[in-house]
Amino acid sequence: RLATGHLRCRTSEAVVRYGNAVLAGFMKHTMAVLVLFALSVLPRTGYASNLADCLSGMGICELSDLSPSEMATVTLSYQKRNFKLCIEGSNLCDPTRVSSAEQFIIAEMARKRNFNICMSGYVVCDYTQLTAAEQILVTESARKRYVQSCLTGNRTCDRERLNEQERAHIAISDRNRNIARCLSGLPGCDTTILTDSERHSVAESTQRREQALIRPTLSNPQMYYGGGSEGCGSRGGPGYRKANGKCASWRD
Repeated sequence: RLATGHLRCRTSEAVVRYGNAVLAGFMKHTMAVLVLFALSVLPRTGYASNLADCLSGMGICELSDLSPSEMATVTLSYQKRNFKLCIEGSNLCDPTRVSSAEQFIIAEMARKRNFNICMSGYVVCDYTQLTAAEQILVTESARKRYVQSCLTGNRTCDRERLNEQERAHIAISDRNRNIARCLSGLPGCDTTILTDSERHSVAESTQRREQALIRPTLSNPQMYYGGGSEGCGSRGGPGYRKANGKCASWRD
């Protein structure tokens, strides 16, 4: 029995060693296959990356590595990209690489861009590129902007450049702004151009502001309530002074 058990043990060990050897050989074979696969793929990946760089216009593009068909594809991609830059008015545009038909389209787009710039009142406007109809539209747009600046009280406004109707509208706008300043107590109020009813409204507004300043508040009543013979608090009233400087009574 001991001999039989010893034989079985040795047989099991041999089987394990054989299995380990087979597994090790399989792993070596697998690693070799993976290495060969990686070596075959890496050059293709770099090659494809160079083609992608050339198509995107990257500076690291190697044109010498491209095939004739790929070179044609890259050239077409560059022409499309350059045409788009020229349409947008980019400084990167190369006008020598566009066709005659594309040059006409690019010139037309540049003219439209200049027209929009002129309509917006920018100083880079090239007035000489405008047609007669466009010049009229640009002039009208500039006049509307000027009138609007006068309506908002811009000091650079020259009334002599305006017609009678425009001056009348601006006079109304100036008058309304003056009334608003007077009612708010802001500097620049001209009371000499107010009507009697407007002066009365301004006086009431001024009185309300002054009363709001002297009326005591719950947060700090000592600022307004006087004490002793000099204050209003000892005279039986609410303890504050009116706009005329007199102590207020409960009837007020």
